[in-house]
Amino acid sequence: MLGLVIALILSTVLLAMGKNGNVIFKKATGFLFKWYVVIASLVALITIVLAVLGFLTVGFLAGGPLGALIGTFAGGAVALIATVYIGVAYVLQICGSKILHDSLTVDSIGTAAWDMQKVAFGIIMLFLGVAGLPFLS
Repeated sequence: MLGLVIALILSTVLLAMGKNGNVIFKKATGFLFKWYVVIASLVALITIVLAVLGFLTVGFLAGGPLGALIGTFAGGAVALIATVYIGVAYVLQICGSKILHDSLTVDSIGTAAWDMQKVAFGIIMLFLGVAGLPFLS
């Protein structure tokens, strides 16, 4: 959600500067794409670190070879579920913002053309991604 709010503020500033709608759309969706790539990378790094810490903690608490086995399975299952859930949501956000960005093409003389299938598909993907991770977006 924070990325959408920042993109809205960016759009408002560009509108106040007198930019046309096509430029504003391209800048806002380009920002969203970059924002989601950076945030997804940071969240992936944090998830990996937490998964390793989870393995070690459960293994340490259970103790011995059995503890290591339990830690691997318990920590691995939780980490895998969280990683898949977060990963799918971020893939939807990244792909949705990129598809939206690519849905508007401007030729050399400045004529804009919209690909409405890309617009619809991009909006659906972005919505599903943001709905899946509303606080980490």
